[in-house]
Amino acid sequence: MRVPTVLLSFVLLAACGEVIQIEPDASPDPAGDAGADAPPPDLSGPIQVTVMSPAPTGGPAVGATIVVSDRNGTRTATTGSDGKATVTALPESSVTAVVTYVDDDDEPGAAITTVVGARPGDDLVLGPQRRVATDPGKMTVRFPAYNLSGGTLSHYYIFNGCTATHMSPAAAETEVSFRGCNAGTITALVVAYGTDGTLLGSISREQTFSANGTIAITGTWTTTGRMTARYSHVPYEVSKLVVRRINGAASTRYSSAVGTIEHPSPTQELLVTHPAFHNSATVVTTVSSGSDRRQIFAEALSSSPSYDMSFENMLLPWLSEPKVDLGQRSVSWTASTGAAADGGVVQLHYQSADKKWAIQWRVIAPPGVTTASQPDLPAELDALELGVGAIPTLFQGSLFDLPEHTGYDAFRPHADRESRALASIERDGTLGDRTKLRVSTCSVSLYPPAPVAAP
Repeated sequence: MRVPTVLLSFVLLAACGEVIQIEPDASPDPAGDAGADAPPPDLSGPIQVTVMSPAPTGGPAVGATIVVSDRNGTRTATTGSDGKATVTALPESSVTAVVTYVDDDDEPGAAITTVVGARPGDDLVLGPQRRVATDPGKMTVRFPAYNLSGGTLSHYYIFNGCTATHMSPAAAETEVSFRGCNAGTITALVVAYGTDGTLLGSISREQTFSANGTIAITGTWTTTGRMTARYSHVPYEVSKLVVRRINGAASTRYSSAVGTIEHPSPTQELLVTHPAFHNSATVVTTVSSGSDRRQIFAEALSSSPSYDMSFENMLLPWLSEPKVDLGQRSVSWTASTGAAADGGVVQLHYQSADKKWAIQWRVIAPPGVTTASQPDLPAELDALELGVGAIPTLFQGSLFDLPEHTGYDAFRPHADRESRALASIERDGTLGDRTKLRVSTCSVSLYPPAPVAAP
């Protein structure tokens, strides 16, 4: 049995470039020699772990293995029919959940999630928390042809907050799916686009959903709205800036408009044309540094025709240079200086040494951690370990700053959910109940491995 470890590296940079390495057990005993024979206080307590299955069917992961590592050693537990297990651990423990499943292509997969720095009292939910799919049915959307001057009509899109339906310029009605929407009051928004992709105008109607019924949109088309996005103190390392305005409430999406500029100047202004629809919107600004590093800033916006943002002291650390040590079963990365984050989530994709398993290992850790080692798994799960012969394929890392989860203790129980929601936040602006967030993310392909230079 290998000795289980979870390695955390904290490096303090002193003046004149001096590096001071702080070892986990280097602090003096506050009790001194007089307390050497006294038993240490029992700081252990319960941690509840809920594991959701990554299988296509979703739901609680029954029989998932939980591995707990702390100063008292390593223990294992198994989730019940509700996907839950309660373990006892010391503060700053490591909690790892292991789930095996079969994907849509009937290929075996495994999801391993390690939470660094877990504490008694934590209620951890790990794995995809799928929203219950709703499908109230379809309706026919009918509308007048676009008739405003300016631009040549190319096509229409119909948005309903859940789906987007493409239509040819000759059509005047079509059947639209409302899959993902809830029955009740719904909105159909029709947007006309020009041959060069420009947005020409929009028309909409709100009414009560009626399966197989008709939404007859009447009235006149409205011209587009315009939002001026102004940015200051744009850092020199930013190679690309993209701003998207997503119309609609924070929990829905209707349509988006995009402004992009390569190599922005320190003070930059972009004009974004969008449908004149809905008073609320989300503005998502993405800045890139090279091809694999991005930072995302999302903020709810009122009906203001302008948006102003300063990057001064706003950028989180950039993540880069991932390294995998198969002998130590570890992954490491670098983080630049930057604004404070609440926590980080790193994901390493790899194939097992026997090439039978596709494995995702997620690490939830405090923002200062740049190294993590996979704990020793039970013998029956040896094939899943990040050991010699495994084939790393992709590294993804993110740092989060969320106003509603300030600090790592508040972020940790929600970290897995927040990291999985990142794609929909950037694409759809679905902020949920929050008003803003910022994320620094990095994605680096590790396969095929870089060639080794000849001596």
